[in-house]
Amino acid sequence: MAPVTDPLPEVPGVLRADQLRATVAAIAAEQAGDGALPWSRGGQLDAWDAVEAAMALDVGASTPARGRHDWLAAHQ
Repeated sequence: MAPVTDPLPEVPGVLRADQLRATVAAIAAEQAGDGALPWSRGGQLDAWDAVEAAMALDVGASTPARGRHDWLAAHQ
């Protein structure tokens, strides 16, 4: 998975861009090549969590987020 390089928002005094980048990168690292992102490694998948994960990826990793949206569309 490519590193997260999209511009990221910050909330001064609450969340720095580097903290957000690390969080988004951790989520993206768990995503399978087809866009699937289970609850835990080897765990179950569901549409509810797919949407939540896609929203998190949308914040700072547009390419993995697109994969997540594609997975969701294919499995609903």
